[in-house]
Amino acid sequence: MYFGILGSLDVRVEGRPLTVGGTRSQLLLAGLLLQAGRTVVVNELADLLWDGDPPATARKQIQTAVFQVRRALGITTADLLHTDSVGYRLSVSERQVDLHQFSGMVLNAREFASRGDPVRAVEEFRAALRLWRGQPLAGLPGSVIERHATRLEELRLTAIEECTEIELRLGRHRQLIPELRALADALPLRERATGLLMTALAGDGRQAEAITVYHDRAAVLREQLGVDPGPFLNAAYVELLRGAQSPARTETTPTALDGRSASPRKSVRASDHEPASPAADQNFRAVAAAGTDGARRAGRRGTQEDSAGPLVPPAQLPVDVRGFAGRAEMLVQLDNHVGNSATASGTVVIIALSGTAGVGKTALAVHWAHRVAHRFPDGQLYINLHGFGPLDDAVTTGEAVRTLLDGLGVPAHRVPTGVDACAALYRSVMAGRRVLVLLDNARDAAQIRPLLPATPGCIVLVTSRNNLSGLVAREGAVPLTIDVLPRADARSLLAARLGPVRLEQEPAAVEQVIDRCAGLPLALAIAAARAVADGWRTLAQVADTLAGAEEHLDPFVGSDITTDIRTVFMWSYRQLRIPAARLFRLLGICPGDTVAVAVAVSLTGTPVDSVTAALRELVEVHLLHEVGPGRFGFHDLLRTFAHEQATADPDTPAALRRLLDHYLHTATAATAQLDRFRRTLPLPTLAPGVIAESFPGKEPAMSWFAAEYRALLASVSLAAASDDPGVTPHPARIASSLEDFQQRTGRWGDALAAHRIAVVAARRRGDRLGEGLAEYGMTRAHAYLGDADNAGEAGLRAAAIYRDARLPIAEAAVYGAVSVALARANRHTEALVHAQRQADLCAAHGTAADQAHGLNTYGFTLAELGRYDEALDPLVRALDLQKSIDNQHGAAFTLDSLGLVYLQLGRLQEADAHYRQSLDLFEQASDRYGVVYPLCGLGDAAAARGEPETARLLYQRAMSACQEADQHHLRSVIDGRLGGPG
Repeated sequence: MYFGILGSLDVRVEGRPLTVGGTRSQLLLAGLLLQAGRTVVVNELADLLWDGDPPATARKQIQTAVFQVRRALGITTADLLHTDSVGYRLSVSERQVDLHQFSGMVLNAREFASRGDPVRAVEEFRAALRLWRGQPLAGLPGSVIERHATRLEELRLTAIEECTEIELRLGRHRQLIPELRALADALPLRERATGLLMTALAGDGRQAEAITVYHDRAAVLREQLGVDPGPFLNAAYVELLRGAQSPARTETTPTALDGRSASPRKSVRASDHEPASPAADQNFRAVAAAGTDGARRAGRRGTQEDSAGPLVPPAQLPVDVRGFAGRAEMLVQLDNHVGNSATASGTVVIIALSGTAGVGKTALAVHWAHRVAHRFPDGQLYINLHGFGPLDDAVTTGEAVRTLLDGLGVPAHRVPTGVDACAALYRSVMAGRRVLVLLDNARDAAQIRPLLPATPGCIVLVTSRNNLSGLVAREGAVPLTIDVLPRADARSLLAARLGPVRLEQEPAAVEQVIDRCAGLPLALAIAAARAVADGWRTLAQVADTLAGAEEHLDPFVGSDITTDIRTVFMWSYRQLRIPAARLFRLLGICPGDTVAVAVAVSLTGTPVDSVTAALRELVEVHLLHEVGPGRFGFHDLLRTFAHEQATADPDTPAALRRLLDHYLHTATAATAQLDRFRRTLPLPTLAPGVIAESFPGKEPAMSWFAAEYRALLASVSLAAASDDPGVTPHPARIASSLEDFQQRTGRWGDALAAHRIAVVAARRRGDRLGEGLAEYGMTRAHAYLGDADNAGEAGLRAAAIYRDARLPIAEAAVYGAVSVALARANRHTEALVHAQRQADLCAAHGTAADQAHGLNTYGFTLAELGRYDEALDPLVRALDLQKSIDNQHGAAFTLDSLGLVYLQLGRLQEADAHYRQSLDLFEQASDRYGVVYPLCGLGDAAAARGEPETARLLYQRAMSACQEADQHHLRSVIDGRLGGPG
């Protein structure tokens, strides 16, 4: 299967074109292809499908579109499009999507260029460009699509420009002129294209024509934008006036073709090219001033450097990282800002690169700075500000600005005493220069503000664990956040350090190392260093030494404090205010991947405003990241560090009680929205400071369960392992509160595991009602999983407990679950006995909802026995009761049972009507698994009418609905209807 979006949407199977539904389905597929291999959240898809104005039913319509896309792609590719709690993911390889194939080939081309193989680089660029079939995403509507198409088109143009730059250095000037002229004419405001055309013309001996092109483009810029030509065109023009052949070589080449970082290009001054005589310098400036402001600036630069600047431009960058790997997207983003370093507004470009400890900010910044150093002819300044490190180690602003002045060659006797005066001198010396300034490891915006030059043409790259939001807001800094490495980049890093052969020998161990390092570059580097230092040690043995990283950070301890992960994390932790530090360590006991504000409030027992401020502080210094509105997470090693700190906090046991109270009470409130007729046991009193969330309806409740599901499951184990008597009832009750969500999503394997943990905990603590609740949960889970024997055994134990406790309706519910399990095993006579017990108890002691439940089970079991006429009366009575109390979810099951009865009685029209009503109610209840029953029934009715194709489509919908559910027996039944192995 192959997908194309570099043109109109194109889907091919074995080379044959495939049509994918209507416009909405095509938009959905395009959105997934743009981020192939990654989960695309529902909100993003909604914006794409409805152009930023989604309807209230967007989620449901997206589900329909996903079904249509899956159906179009075919059953054999159902695993191609995955669903998770927040969105959808298309699992395809890079070679299956033209966009990602293009991106990979462009990266290969750049790699060839950096290694000194320009011919191969050009071949790879040209092959990548041949993948384009026209305007990207052509034919798809909407402004969101337009923005994506514009971004993709920019990638194409950048690739063309990089390719032609290399070809120009290969001497292909004449061949490239037609292509570059067409590009420059089509994009008259794109200065880089015009500059390349000028280079090609000059290389072909047509300097006068090149100069004409410059003046024509300069006129267009002034007329249409009101700006003068930028630094690229000005530099190209100055070189033309000198008679140079390849101005692009010194101005735009990302790296030297021999693989080393290119040397800094000298300043544009006459003294760089001929003896330093005043007359010669004045003559050159007079010529240059006739056509370019850039040359006039160069002249001023020369004057200043004669009096205050160094004889050699500063080149202070630290050594580039050996074996640097990955970060391709970040490097492209950084590259894009080089061309903006002399903006029309006359401001300096400031980039704030932030991220958590050990994520590789400095490595990325230094590597990129080496890549682009040649674009800054007046040098590169570097200073480590030690913002996060040992206490009191941070460089003061005064020390920093004096260090920068020293790097610029300002004599010590000329440096004034005050910080403000030093900063003013620094800005004066930098005026008119083009310098790259790398300010590493900054603590906050206040530390670096005096270190910012004011000269257009300079770039300041700041790295920090702090978001530097003040710098973004006040100085207009460009924020870039660096995250942990994706798996492919992590493998590349290990391969660069250990060699690809060693990785190929132990692929499974490599994946274990990556998992246990949580994608953190510092952790990966430590693991690689250990493997190199102990050459006898296999990667599997290295992975084993890291196995304890989930519990503690000892595997990453080192003798050098800069590479000891615990110490590096501690530097960030010690900078926190007391409330933020307390929240951070207590978050270490939270079991979920992410944490909502309400969870954090309950965990700490403090007011919302205080917790919100602490969360903002943790995000600011990248100890947490906001994964969605009001929801926060941190990577695994930081979680381990937080857990280590929590073990020393005397408040941790009380915090755990508050956390479990929050989950239990909130889950119970959410379950009440899914089934308001559900009976629950009394809940323990909320601990002081805990807030329980409430929900306005089913959809918010389902969304909460989806977001907190993993945390809720893990909370059962946490509660079971706790020695706090206050959480004795929690394991069974939390597990029980999950059942309605698990039923609607088919997660019965999870339910069984949770109830097994809960029943052991309840027996150990003497919680008799909790034991009964957990045994009942096991009964239901075994029933849905098709294990009648274990369902019956657990059910009898639960029934006995409830009978002793004089809880007849709870006892009745157990009999109903056992009856369902026996019926599924075709043990219908036994099932009827238990169904009768349930119906009798419910009739004697239950509410209308309980009575309807008992009647439905009894009627369904009669139908399974083939006693269809007898089944009608209890089922009709059950449906009447459910309608009288508006129990729509219960009615969905009864309508399905009635559909079965009418189908077997040959009353096909009535069967069809009841199945359709059942399907509608299951969908309204967000029961994506319950819809399987009426879909199968509708398929059976269609087959009975002699409509095999309609039946097949309905069975396929049913199979798709339970594809990810723990319902192996039902999938086999559907397989049988479809003619499969079942």
